[in-house]
Amino acid sequence: VPASYNDITTDHTLRDHIGWVWYERDLYIPLDWMDKRLVLRFGSVAHHAIVYINGKEITRHKGGFLPFEAVLNGHVSSGQNRITVAVSNMLDHTCLPFGLLSDGKPEYYPAGEKAQKFHFDFFNYSGIHRPVKLYATPHRYIKDITVNTDIIGNDGIIDYSILCDGKVQVSLLDEDGNAVARCDGDAGRMVVKNAHLWNVRNAYLYQLDIRTEDDHYTLPVGIRTIQVTENQLLLNGNPVYLKGFGKHEDSDINGRGLDNALNVRDFELLKWIGANSFRTSHYPYSEEIMQMADRQGFLVIDEVPAVGMNFFSKSEVFAPGLADEKTLAHHKDVLTELYQRDKNHPCVLMWSVTNEPNSDNDSSLAYFTEVTAHIRNLDSTRPVVGVIYKQLHEERVAHLYDVICL
Repeated sequence: VPASYNDITTDHTLRDHIGWVWYERDLYIPLDWMDKRLVLRFGSVAHHAIVYINGKEITRHKGGFLPFEAVLNGHVSSGQNRITVAVSNMLDHTCLPFGLLSDGKPEYYPAGEKAQKFHFDFFNYSGIHRPVKLYATPHRYIKDITVNTDIIGNDGIIDYSILCDGKVQVSLLDEDGNAVARCDGDAGRMVVKNAHLWNVRNAYLYQLDIRTEDDHYTLPVGIRTIQVTENQLLLNGNPVYLKGFGKHEDSDINGRGLDNALNVRDFELLKWIGANSFRTSHYPYSEEIMQMADRQGFLVIDEVPAVGMNFFSKSEVFAPGLADEKTLAHHKDVLTELYQRDKNHPCVLMWSVTNEPNSDNDSSLAYFTEVTAHIRNLDSTRPVVGVIYKQLHEERVAHLYDVICL
């Protein structure tokens, strides 16, 4: 861990396995942590996870590309504890990526034929793909931060809101550690005179330093604006032309598991070839990737794993038992999780809600109207896009394009 269990061995029965696998290890908790709030955090588990502490279930999660966590207080004692994680790679119509199981029931390899069916063009890696961390906070802690930025003349504007307990003091530090603005309260506006702007391939990151009576947290902040006109994309009021790629998290040995050295190499190659952007095709990438994009000034089209919603021999995908109301509910949940994780990253240029669905039938229009409204209600500061293709009815595709784009 982190790695894809189904690409790390030479055992074909494990590589082709469909169903549940189990991870287990001992967890040691120091005595002086027991009076704190204890949290177990998973960077991502593909695609279904059930977490047990000392044999008792404490949380479960659906979706293989975003973090989740559980508070351990009341479930652990000081010293040795046992953590067990059940992980499933099964995909059906209620999850993203979208898949099907024959006869509606999972079959397990090698007892039966492989029953998993999907229509996306990458291997269905499974496992604990990103770091698992145990951390501690005060019981009165900083729960959430939301930051939006603007530019007025030469000045930068930072609007913030903080969810926490107790009094709040906020300072903004420049890259030399000097305080350039201060504010009190859990919501406010900071004005940064002659601000350094976050720009493509020329990033500048301030640090929002937040202190409460019990907690302290710093958040990197890039001051920038995004605007869309009829024919231009504007960053900080200036036209920007995207040059980049749709890439994948995929490597030898680790599979989809986090590989920081490989990530550094990828960014070096992106810079070497003259790129300034990439799309997270077809799922959210690791937090470490997003942090690196912030630091190095790359623009990111941030995509949820709404891939596989297409049958080349059958157009009616958005129907009961396929991409239906259960799929839609999960789609919205994943968008909410993505927004919560990535909303403060200056690198995030757009939200991408889908990749190449069957967009030629009427029911897809109603589905993506709801999906798009959901993310726009969460964030009105960024464009919303989706990757669609012309299949049968250009008029319907054009209508769908009008719904989800910009």
